Amino acid sequence: MTQKWVIDLTRAWAGTEGDVLAAVVDQNRLSPGTFKVICLLRQLPAVQRGAPTTPAADVANVPNFTNAVGVENFVAQQVEQILARGETVKILSFHANVKERVLYMNTQYPGRIHFEPLNRYSQGGLPGEPLRWDETFMPEEEAVDAVISALADAPSPMHKTSLRPRLAARDPRFDKGYSEFTSKAGFVSVLLSLARKRGFVEVIGEEPGQLIALTATGRAALPEGTATGSRQVGGRGGRVGLSRTPSGGSPAHGSRIRKSDQFIDILRHEGNFGPFQEVRTAVYQEMEKQVTEHPGEFSVHDLICKAASVTRDTRSNELLHDPEKPFPWSNVIDFIVRLVNRRAVLISDGNLVRHTWTEMAKEVDALDDDWQLKLDGELVLFLLENGTPVSVHDIGDLAGALYNSHNPESRRRVIEVVRLLLEENRVIDQDSDLKLPA
Repeated sequence: MTQKWVIDLTRAWAGTEGDVLAAVVDQNRLSPGTFKVICLLRQLPAVQRGAPTTPAADVANVPNFTNAVGVENFVAQQVEQILARGETVKILSFHANVKERVLYMNTQYPGRIHFEPLNRYSQGGLPGEPLRWDETFMPEEEAVDAVISALADAPSPMHKTSLRPRLAARDPRFDKGYSEFTSKAGFVSVLLSLARKRGFVEVIGEEPGQLIALTATGRAALPEGTATGSRQVGGRGGRVGLSRTPSGGSPAHGSRIRKSDQFIDILRHEGNFGPFQEVRTAVYQEMEKQVTEHPGEFSVHDLICKAASVTRDTRSNELLHDPEKPFPWSNVIDFIVRLVNRRAVLISDGNLVRHTWTEMAKEVDALDDDWQLKLDGELVLFLLENGTPVSVHDIGDLAGALYNSHNPESRRRVIEVVRLLLEENRVIDQDSDLKLPA
């Protein structure tokens, strides 16, 4: 069985694509026809310099400014075509989305797909050289306006890693793949420093879990006459911006940032901890079905993968807003693994087991009582562990964050989740606020 290399250069620094490609080809002694290159249209000249003998048929172009999901989907299509020819595939990429998709595809085609990060073929920047703001890319004042506008309607505080997607949604120049400057390590930190030195933004905590928030001074500096969540021209030099207060003075109805969004932001960015709302509960249901119908047939690891795979194949149209767009199912698997490792709910031969090196191969023949509620309790505990206040008044917001619904059934489920935590003394009720035991 022959192997085809797929080299995804879409996230390479501008101007380095040819060097990276040449390094891959030279170090692995690849000959024309044994590899396929995926690049943005604007990267094509650099690719041609890096491997000038590559046949045109082995270079696939992605439109400029294609987002992360689009690149992931394009690479997956190329891989599927190669697999259909009976070949194995080795994918090299800088792209985190591509890596996650490949890891999931490997569960469908065991032993036929391999991934290698492209970082080892890239020399990157100069060690110890501090990154400075490049005025030729964008004037400082324009960059600062972009930052405070992006934060105006964001959860406060917001995880630092959420800033770039918000910026890029308003201005594609902030996309990591736009230029060599925007792709450099430290770009977001340097950008934030411009707003910090003006007193517009507060940075809380240390890397990698830093939070950012707009200060009162920053909010006062927002362009005037703009409505929350819209992109309208403000009164300050005609610059684009966002404001939480319309030009009447009092806060607009609905301008409050929902606490459920803050809960979701913390779960996603503080620990890559889901919550995958409807998808999570659908995978739970499939796990229960598999154990009920086939007790002892699946190991801990295989049960989780099987449940995710069946859910994806049978319920994507029902669960996903856009089933045509790729969804990070491998992240769902990793998330469920984290849950069952935090709280043992799977049973093998009468014993609770986790997804550890020594126990992941054990066959699951039963599930603990209230196991789904117990796993969901770990999400509440994670919020508390990260210093997030949770009170009796947050039942609706917890329902929204955990189940994407504020209906009575979701609220009752939240109450049951917390009741179990209280009964097990994993949390305490302190004046209607949930607290971790001392």
